[in-house]
Amino acid sequence: IRDTVLYTHLGPVVYENPEQPEYDLALRWIAHDTPDMFEFQTFLDLAKAKNHADYAAALQPYISPAQNFIFASKEGDIAITVNGKFPVKKPGQGRFVLPGNTSEYVWQSYIPKEQVPQVKNPARGFVSSANQHSTDWSYPYAYHGGFDDYRGRYLNRKLAEGDSFTIQDMMNLQADNYSLKAEEALTAMLEKLPRQDLNTAEEEMLRTMEAWDFRYNSDGNEPVIFDTWWRYFYYAVWDEFSELKGIYLMPEAWRTIAFLEDNPDLKYWDKEDTPARETLADLLTETFKQTAEEITEMSVLGNLNYADHQGFFIPHLGRIPAFYRTDLKIGGSKDALNANRPGNGPSWRMVVELGDTVKAYGVYPGGQSGNPTSPYFDNMVDKWVANEYYELLFLQKPEDLGDELLIEQNFGNKK
Repeated sequence: IRDTVLYTHLGPVVYENPEQPEYDLALRWIAHDTPDMFEFQTFLDLAKAKNHADYAAALQPYISPAQNFIFASKEGDIAITVNGKFPVKKPGQGRFVLPGNTSEYVWQSYIPKEQVPQVKNPARGFVSSANQHSTDWSYPYAYHGGFDDYRGRYLNRKLAEGDSFTIQDMMNLQADNYSLKAEEALTAMLEKLPRQDLNTAEEEMLRTMEAWDFRYNSDGNEPVIFDTWWRYFYYAVWDEFSELKGIYLMPEAWRTIAFLEDNPDLKYWDKEDTPARETLADLLTETFKQTAEEITEMSVLGNLNYADHQGFFIPHLGRIPAFYRTDLKIGGSKDALNANRPGNGPSWRMVVELGDTVKAYGVYPGGQSGNPTSPYFDNMVDKWVANEYYELLFLQKPEDLGDELLIEQNFGNKK
């Protein structure tokens, strides 16, 4: 198939159909630039690295896509680098559509490699990454993205609780269903919810939520109740902007929770389409009752169980439904370390213990064969669902494989 892509000095024109909202917009993205011929050298050099200096040198040619490179050595050094080629931007540049008929908004320079976010041997004793902001507000360069700090903050909390972790501890952490968002939001919602106007069914649901441990477990009803209540509450608060959803940025959950905790007189508690002036208590009561009504209907239909309600599945890469794995009984959410959503989740789990002999464990939700008739097409999925791992092979010499060898194929040297 031949196609024609229109390019500008800012990048390709993504949509040429006038009916598309993004019609005639050009997309500037570093990945569209001519790649550096030595970029892949990063991974070859990392495979041979013996210390932090080798690791740091190996990262230099890498450009795109930007990603975190984590380092650990047997000697006890640890590090993390947010590595890539990042343009120097003016505050807000790139968050919204900008004029393309002027050079004012063209990238002029890039963040020097030695100034990209990075740390070695921090005093707290660990490095971590869970899609949170990579820097605090003192970082001198502007950047933006879809950051959600609940997972990162919870991860840091758990790692800070101890100074020694076993392999099993780390496996459990990767499968942790705890939601810091639920902890903060629900605690404030329950604290400010009036109790006097609740009926018997609503009081029972209230007691259920008061006893919840904020874990999105597969067999729990509480995650469904909280998600429903939060959805009703969030859009009741921001009803002024609901028609603009998908066009403009909506207020983030953390900001909404902060208002909920500390702003009893916020003007946005008032609903725009009613003559009365609603309060926070009014919104919480109204949305809690809406939630109770919807939850009652769900209970009748039998899909209040969290895993059943979500309908977790693993799609086939070719989006062929017959090759999906469906109705997986798993927990987790996008705000938990076990970041599962229907059709999306942690695709690779690995735990490595360094020492004189390296021990490593891993699993991914698939198999080692792309043939749907093979027993190895999806043989790892059940282990992944159960949060179990395979011990990974870390061979010192080929003959160490022993009985693990299933197939051997030798290729003669061409002359």
